[in-house]
Amino acid sequence: FGSSPERVEELTEVVFREIEAFKNPGPDPDDVNNVKEIQRRAKETNLRENGFWVSQLAFADQYGTDPRLLTSYDLIDSLTVEKIREAAVQYLRTDNYVIVSLFPETPVP
Repeated sequence: FGSSPERVEELTEVVFREIEAFKNPGPDPDDVNNVKEIQRRAKETNLRENGFWVSQLAFADQYGTDPRLLTSYDLIDSLTVEKIREAAVQYLRTDNYVIVSLFPETPVP
């Protein structure tokens, strides 16, 4: 995220608070339902686009996945607060991370 250099520490703390909130208690159920609805609409639109089919069929061919699954909404429907919480616990670890900050170059006097 972009910010002024003075806010790096403050915003980093906010990110870690959000990570912990995703771990316990997990995301808000209404937020999850909203995301699922957005994904459903996007999929409905994509299924009508030739570019989507070309890229997805090429992906299925390259990686050996079943192209019949392209029209399935099972992945979207299976998204739950608990699954997101479990993924956050597994992947958003706060005991092993790297913080990278890009600061503006200071002018040479």
